[in-house]
Order: sequence, then structure tokens, then C-alpha cells
Amino acid sequence: DWLATVRAGARQVSDDTMGKVRFDEASGVPISLVLTSVTKEQARRRVAAYAAWLATIPAPPVARVRVVSSPELEGPVAAMFRGEIARHFPADTFHVTSSHTGADVLFHTPDPRWR
Repeated sequence: DWLATVRAGARQVSDDTMGKVRFDEASGVPISLVLTSVTKEQARRRVAAYAAWLATIPAPPVARVRVVSSPELEGPVAAMFRGEIARHFPADTFHVTSSHTGADVLFHTPDPRWR
């Protein structure tokens, strides 16, 4: 099953002390990287690994990076995520939005298996 394979790959991106990939298909944001109490360098490494992993799976409609207990990273995480996603996806295939708690990447042509 493709989703089981995606979930297995997420375990390699997750790090219990810095960031964990979470799945919630019902929310409209099926995949999120939750960064909790991390430094800027730790966030950079986790976001880079997350973006690289996203490039290996069927594109979801939305993928999120959420910052918890690191308010100084909220703006920089959006820029980090945009830069890392751009390393793996053509610029015309996604759009990144930021919020007060992180950033979302919206893929213009998500894989239909996510529906």
C-alpha cells in the first residue's frame, strides 16, 4: 500500500527530540512536520530532510511545517521551507504560504491518491 510506504519513510525523517512528521488526512493538511523547541540550525536540518523526503513521495495537496515553543523561528521557518522545497520541485509546481505558526506548501498538481 502506497500510504504505508509513505508513513514508513516518514519515520526516517522524524526525530523525537527535534521534529516529528505527523499524518492527518482528514484535516486538509495530510502531512506536517512539527518542530518543538528547536534552534535555528536544528530547524534547518529537519526542514531540509523533510523537503527532500517530500520529493520522494506522491505529492500531497498541502504539506506543513509547524513551529511549537520556538516563536523566534516562525518567520525564518517559512523562508527555510520555501528554499528547501525549491531545491526539489520546479518553481511553477508549488506555492508557499506562511502563518504565525509556520508555513504550508501547496502543490498545484497533487497526486490523486491523497483524495
